[in-house]
Amino acid sequence: MESTRRSAWNFHTGNQFTFGPEAHAGLGSLIHRQQARRVLLIADPQLEEYGVLQKVRHVLNHADCLYDVYLDPHLQPTTNQVDDAAAVAACFEPALIIALGGWQHAGSGQSQLCGRHPRLRSATAVWR
Repeated sequence: MESTRRSAWNFHTGNQFTFGPEAHAGLGSLIHRQQARRVLLIADPQLEEYGVLQKVRHVLNHADCLYDVYLDPHLQPTTNQVDDAAAVAACFEPALIIALGGWQHAGSGQSQLCGRHPRLRSATAVWR
């Protein structure tokens, strides 16, 4: 009998949280729905070692958008690290932020960052 186990889950608040082993696969459609032409990817560098960033970059490379990557080594970003990321966002002016690793925790990095960057329509957290 074939398993019907889900591979991704969505949790909607003011921001969208997507998580699960194959959550990165839905990013292209999210970018298209949001009509996001500029995307900021924020992550901790350890995710590059695990191959997670490569999967997300692959989706972004095929999503017809410009993207920038901000790597921060802090698993639980402080207010200062959020301010640094907000400065990057202010320069790049993304329509969408994809936050990975420690940056995805509710009440942590991406939620604070969206509060500091009012032009954002959505933030998405994806992790494996």
